[in-house]
Amino acid sequence: MGAWRWAPPLAAAAAVVIAALKLLAPYGALPPCLFRMLTGWPCPSCGGTRCVLALTALDLPGAAANNPLVLLAAVGLAVALLLDAGERILHRPLLSPEPLLRRPAVARTLAVALVLANWVYLILAERG
Repeated sequence: MGAWRWAPPLAAAAAVVIAALKLLAPYGALPPCLFRMLTGWPCPSCGGTRCVLALTALDLPGAAANNPLVLLAAVGLAVALLLDAGERILHRPLLSPEPLLRRPAVARTLAVALVLANWVYLILAERG
């Protein structure tokens, strides 16, 4: 039990970052993307800040348009939080990430594929 015990601390850290973004965004104090400044191309995480800000406004289409991978990560964190809460309430495991964790090569390949697909999307969305 406790396969999802990492979710609450990660969510708390994300909440602090989101609060800081909400405070800084109206003043234009958000950091620019160094990769974009140097190359003119979006980096794989470009639009992540705008995606998070759109999520805080419950603008799911806007969040998906800005960075689908960040949206996917946010949904994944929300699911992990729900699973952790369910395990704590029911005192039994609900769903285990073990099958994926037992095959790290598959997990790494999936992660790289998702990042590359997101990067292609960001480049094509900008050029289109």
